Amino acid sequence: MDWLNWNNRTGIKNRRAQINQAFIYLAAILVIGAIAVIGAKGIGSMLSASCEAKNQDFRIDVLRFIDEYADRGSVHFEVMAAPCDAKEVCFTKTITNPASGDAIMDESAKDGTFNIFIRGEFTTPLGLADKLDIPEGLKYVCVNATGGYFNLKFSGTGRTTVVERGVSSTS
Repeated sequence: MDWLNWNNRTGIKNRRAQINQAFIYLAAILVIGAIAVIGAKGIGSMLSASCEAKNQDFRIDVLRFIDEYADRGSVHFEVMAAPCDAKEVCFTKTITNPASGDAIMDESAKDGTFNIFIRGEFTTPLGLADKLDIPEGLKYVCVNATGGYFNLKFSGTGRTTVVERGVSSTS
């Protein structure tokens, strides 16, 4: 009888140990999963903040170039890094009948709130430059990013700066 009781006790202890071990594994999986989710959210927010910072830096540089390069007869070529998912940068005039086909650009051109935009997956208004002008006869100018960069030409007219696609150095 002692032998039966001894085997029964060790069997119960083994089952309890197995159950405790299962809870430890489950708790470890939950903790690791929580860390992974929190880490992914943290990385996502850092990337979003990084994109916003790049957009802001690009905006500041473009506005500065438009203001600084307004001198009559000055011509400046700038190669600027495209922020995050930007496929093109667009410049518009304040006009009553825009025809870009982009609702955000058209509404901003009508009411004069923005005249510089970044287009990627979505159109993002960047700013309003008072000295901005675009080539005669056009309602808007969009410059595609090539290799992650925008090649822009700034031509001063005395009061304004005409912005258009710059000529690449390889052509």
